[in-house]
Amino acid sequence: MPQNDHQPPRRPVPKAAAKPWPNAASAYGVAIITLALAAGFMRALTATLLAPGPVAMPGDIVAVSTATRWSVPMQIVPAHSLSGVWSAPGAACALDIPLMAQAGGVLTVFAARPDGVLLDWSGGPTAPGHDSCAAASGILVTNASFRQMQFALAPHH
Repeated sequence: MPQNDHQPPRRPVPKAAAKPWPNAASAYGVAIITLALAAGFMRALTATLLAPGPVAMPGDIVAVSTATRWSVPMQIVPAHSLSGVWSAPGAACALDIPLMAQAGGVLTVFAARPDGVLLDWSGGPTAPGHDSCAAASGILVTNASFRQMQFALAPHH
């Protein structure tokens, strides 16, 4: 179709400006949701970064002897005798660290449980008299007690 030279050229129609927000309430809602998501992300990140690693791994060994230079004095560590890895804690017993060091021996980690660390003691009696843990059973100590023993009995040069 031929163009009519008598008409002026068409001008483009300006587009309407975009509205920033329909109302202030929706802007407030978006800000709250954004802050909630950021807070959740930061909580997950800090929980991941600050989570302590496992207290013990099966096969870890803690040597107990008079040759060990203790960084902190260890005396009596409360414990429980166990009949198996997943059995309920049995009779209360004690680990008398100075007495155990006199005979010498090794604590070996069998398992890490939610309620503590299951150990096996290869050495002399763990305490005098009836407080001694049974030789044929596992020994359960709390995670905190095991960390203290690791720290106190670690070799220091």
